[in-house]
Amino acid sequence: MSLFEHQKILRWRNTLRRAVYGQKLIRGFDAIERIANNYADSDLPIGSYADEVIEDFVGNFSISFELKRPYKSVIDDMKKKETYDLNMPFPWFFGSMEFTLEREVPLTEAEKDAIFETQYAPEIVRTFIDEIEIDAIAEDGTERPLDLDFTLLSNYNRGVPLEVKLASRVTQNITRRQIKHLRFRANTTVEASSKIILRSVYLYYRTKHLNESIVRNSRVNNDIINKVEVSTDLNTSLNSETQIKTDAALIYTPLSDKELRDPRKEDREAAATLVSFLNEHLEMAHKVIWYSMDASRLFGLLDGYIAPNSGGKSVASVVENKIMGIVGNNLVLKVVPGERLDPVFKGVEDLLAYYQPTTKPDPFRISVPTKGVYAESVMGKCNSCEEIDDSRHWRFSEVPCDAKATTIDPISTSTRRSDVGNLQVKDLPSSIIAMQMAPASPDPTGLGAALNLLGKSDVFKDMTGLAGTQANALKALETTSQSVTDLVGMAADLKKQDAMKKDIGKTLKTIQEAESSKQISRDQANKLAYSALSSMVGEPTAKPANLTQEKDVQDLIKSQSQQKAPNIKISRGTELVEVNEPKTGGTGIYFDYTVPGIVPIIAQPSSMTCWATVATMMMSWKDKKSHTIEAAMDKAGAKYRAMFDANQGLPAEEHGDFAKACKMTGEPPMCYTVNGMRELLELHGPLIVIADEAPGDLWAIHARVVRGIYGDGTVDGTSLRINDPAGGRRYTESFRAFTTKYEEVADAPRLQVMHF
Repeated sequence: MSLFEHQKILRWRNTLRRAVYGQKLIRGFDAIERIANNYADSDLPIGSYADEVIEDFVGNFSISFELKRPYKSVIDDMKKKETYDLNMPFPWFFGSMEFTLEREVPLTEAEKDAIFETQYAPEIVRTFIDEIEIDAIAEDGTERPLDLDFTLLSNYNRGVPLEVKLASRVTQNITRRQIKHLRFRANTTVEASSKIILRSVYLYYRTKHLNESIVRNSRVNNDIINKVEVSTDLNTSLNSETQIKTDAALIYTPLSDKELRDPRKEDREAAATLVSFLNEHLEMAHKVIWYSMDASRLFGLLDGYIAPNSGGKSVASVVENKIMGIVGNNLVLKVVPGERLDPVFKGVEDLLAYYQPTTKPDPFRISVPTKGVYAESVMGKCNSCEEIDDSRHWRFSEVPCDAKATTIDPISTSTRRSDVGNLQVKDLPSSIIAMQMAPASPDPTGLGAALNLLGKSDVFKDMTGLAGTQANALKALETTSQSVTDLVGMAADLKKQDAMKKDIGKTLKTIQEAESSKQISRDQANKLAYSALSSMVGEPTAKPANLTQEKDVQDLIKSQSQQKAPNIKISRGTELVEVNEPKTGGTGIYFDYTVPGIVPIIAQPSSMTCWATVATMMMSWKDKKSHTIEAAMDKAGAKYRAMFDANQGLPAEEHGDFAKACKMTGEPPMCYTVNGMRELLELHGPLIVIADEAPGDLWAIHARVVRGIYGDGTVDGTSLRINDPAGGRRYTESFRAFTTKYEEVADAPRLQVMHF
């Protein structure tokens, strides 16, 4: 490693730029390049920015006038005019003010003042502004006039500041350093009775590399008039001296730090700082260079050195062309398999056995830093530890004892006697119904057969639909009962888990004591311990298998199916298995299966969001808690949340990606039998099924959730329990109608069945 200098830094500047930080250090690379080129392609000024010639001035100032009207006039009797010479009070203005005397009522002084302010004062002011000079005074006292153009921007009003714009009139030949003061003055005299005050000044300049202000003063408030003073020699009245004293506005304009900056000096400082930094961190800078080497360049570098004990091979031939690390001034590279450069290990076959210590090392502790440590206190082997007996230990946090005594009613001196009311017995009222025995009516003749027919209960079978309504209500009640049963089971599991977390030690100890006393076998103890630990970690209680999956039920179905006219029913909860004489195309086995758990019914909020609604139903069933559609789409991804908010349908090509985003899988396209659909429900739970709700030429692609199936196994005798997001409905649909809608979409390449 060698020290860094300008040429070496320029050679590796693109690599080293990533290793330094700070604006000054980063500027050092460009500064070294400019210095090395002797500023050939740079226009940075020689010296500071204040030494550059000013190219343009721009600005404005405000000035107010309060002029005194002259009172000495000359009266011309011939022309009958009264004339005031305006050049005497205002030497910069040549003109007179005249008033005619041919008036019935002479002008008052106030009227003359008003005429002066409106007709003569604006022109006097405009002429005075043209007389103003702005001089730049250098540090050595040299004065240079600034040839600027004045433009009046506002109309004259007595005492109101006028805005005057400043701009360059000719090409300037002055630097900012030559302007230490600015002086505003007028080459004329003004009587003391008039007031001309400079209120504010704003002056800016522009050079080749800088745009800055010379002065920004909003409160100058200085007059810019000259006064005439006449002094007389008392010894001789003929000798007198007239002096004009300048009362100008002098404004201090110091140079700012930005104007005093020397860019070339800053380049030298930045370059020196960068060289010092790289040499101070010499190892770090070289590591950056070595780590950033291209593979081909590294190979060329290593190929120039002979590896020791390699038989004359280069280093590049016996190592992998990848730097594993850098130690000081050394590159660490991995030797390729089959090469042994160290003569000590040439005869060693097992390096692990070679490095194995001859004596067993003492144990030592290793501290592993982590973001957080979960610690649980356990009872150690210390003899002084007291084992808590839960049979005598009272857990006040769970069952606190009542520390408050029973309240005592306040003392009352009122009587405790109560009115018993009137106890006298009254006569009972007579009955309002008089029972009489009416004679039997004769039997009708001719209408007996019709009356007998009308008396039968099944003449108009279920004319009002009452029986069907009652059957549907009974099925809904059974489904609700099963859901409540599932929730009760979940609550029992949670309660059991909470109890086991507190009593797990006592439970395991009791099992061990029972095993030690030969009350239970070792296998029974293991099963009980496993059951206690699984309850503590929240493993749910095993659910009973479906009826059709139990061996006894399968054997019974098989034996009854072989009979000529089987007729059995087996029911448990929401499951029902019935074996009877088969219908045409049927198996003769009636079944009823509903997915365990709660599949909520949710209405889609807009016309094209059925896909998001059914996914929310599925997630709520899977997580065993209610989800909003917005929360479910946030879990699926921002893309699907945006589609839901925009009321967009889910394209066919997005079905697979959406299923993956919801942690679901899809079934390949196929036509399902009754048994196939039943097996899917029993194996995976509720299903998202996409079908055409308007079979025919019109398309109405819609997603629904199938949560149950029941019937005799035939297409017409089997129905599906469906949650429909359209309107938030829950109904049943025949398997034939379902298949017709399902197969309408079979030609389109899309997933039609999704499940967890």
